[in-house]
Amino acid sequence: MSDVPSGLPLTPTRGERVARNAAILSAGQILSRVLQTVWFIFLARRLGTDRYGVYTLAISFVGFVSIVSDLGVGLIVIRQAAQKPSELPGLLGAALRLVSGLSIIAAGLATGLTLALGYRGEILVISAVAASSIIPNALGSLASVVFQTRERFGLVTLYILTNLCMSIGFGVVALILGAGVLGLAIATVAAAGLNAVIFWAVALRFAHPSFRDARGLAKPLLLAALPLGLASYAQTAAFRVDNLLIAHRLGAKVLALYGVAFMFYSSAVELFFTPLIGVTYPLMARVAQEGPNELTRLLRRTYGLVLSIVVPIAAGTALLAVPIVALVFGAPYRSSANVLRILIVALVPTAYWGTLTKAMIVRGRHGIYIATFVTLLAFVAVGVWIGLSVHGLTGAAAGVLGAHVATSVLAAVLLRDHANILDVPRIGKILVATALMGLVTWVLRHAFLPLTVAAAVVTYGLAALGLGILDEYDRRALIDGLLGPVQRVLRPSRSR
Repeated sequence: MSDVPSGLPLTPTRGERVARNAAILSAGQILSRVLQTVWFIFLARRLGTDRYGVYTLAISFVGFVSIVSDLGVGLIVIRQAAQKPSELPGLLGAALRLVSGLSIIAAGLATGLTLALGYRGEILVISAVAASSIIPNALGSLASVVFQTRERFGLVTLYILTNLCMSIGFGVVALILGAGVLGLAIATVAAAGLNAVIFWAVALRFAHPSFRDARGLAKPLLLAALPLGLASYAQTAAFRVDNLLIAHRLGAKVLALYGVAFMFYSSAVELFFTPLIGVTYPLMARVAQEGPNELTRLLRRTYGLVLSIVVPIAAGTALLAVPIVALVFGAPYRSSANVLRILIVALVPTAYWGTLTKAMIVRGRHGIYIATFVTLLAFVAVGVWIGLSVHGLTGAAAGVLGAHVATSVLAAVLLRDHANILDVPRIGKILVATALMGLVTWVLRHAFLPLTVAAAVVTYGLAALGLGILDEYDRRALIDGLLGPVQRVLRPSRSR
């Protein structure tokens, strides 16, 4: 007989918990990215190219060094607490000590980097204020670590969204009061500090840090986190170093033009590639145990699915770059269109090396995983520097594209047993469908933009159905990757 009373649902299985937790976190990240993109679009239009360039530069300094405030310590706490839950108080105590020191160092590095690149006056002040947000953000992230150890991913998502919404709300107030970019930086600090206080008050209901039990844990915790921290830093810095180099050579106003174009590329990665690769990652981990050939087949299918989304997005954006930029950001940013046409193509190589780096993780190839991201950072820095010298801003964008292509080649060499993930027949169909979409887009390029986009989407969709680009597995993966997180969050756990 069952020990559970009739009519009561059983506790969800481990697989159900993992799926629901991943869905909650994924939904939060997608919503966060959408809100952030809308906020940046509003700022770009409100501030204009001069002031938005200053804002972009300030947050680039922060983003370039912010990972130093953690260096992967939080992830190690989660892993070790999962293995030995009784050690969580001591681990939290050690993590608080480490993160407190590291975040102060990171804030100092951001300000020091601003000085080292020759910035003084207003930009230095704004950068220093923005850099101080690193400290409360880092300490607040440890509250999120507590929630993750207790599998309270709803609170993790709430932490992310609350921080963003408060930052936006305080920022709007700062703009209304006429505080400008400096007011936005102060708003970010205030939001991060208040968010950290609120969520640590909640986190203390689940666990209390013990500084007495933390003795002797800080050093091994830091050493265990360093490899992961190095990879995380290189990955984050690779998406910031281009901003710093462009601003240094061409000025903050030109950086604003580059920034709005880069926003389209990064948003497409976060909204389309990341959810799709995320929904197949658990399957990769299982298939990796069955043998390399099975994993390669799954990678080929996954990359083909990703290409069926990013190729038409890249093509359509390139064709409609001018009206898109004009409609979204306004006439002052019109020259960003040429940069956008180049950067959006980087979706394809980014998806390739992004797929292979997931395979590196499931295969336990951590050394080449770290090497890939460190080299990506170097490729972007060198590519942008050379591009700026050759052809200014568009040359810098070409340098970024070249860096992602070079990283794809490197990833293929380092993981050559899984490098052949190109599904040539499917890619041919995708190109045919994209060509048909491109023809319709070109004919309607001077029409009302939403109408042109709708016609392009319908054309590609019908062509994809007619050519059989997606099978039943692909359609399920698309639904799970793009819509599944919201559906699973809203749908109650099933009883068995």
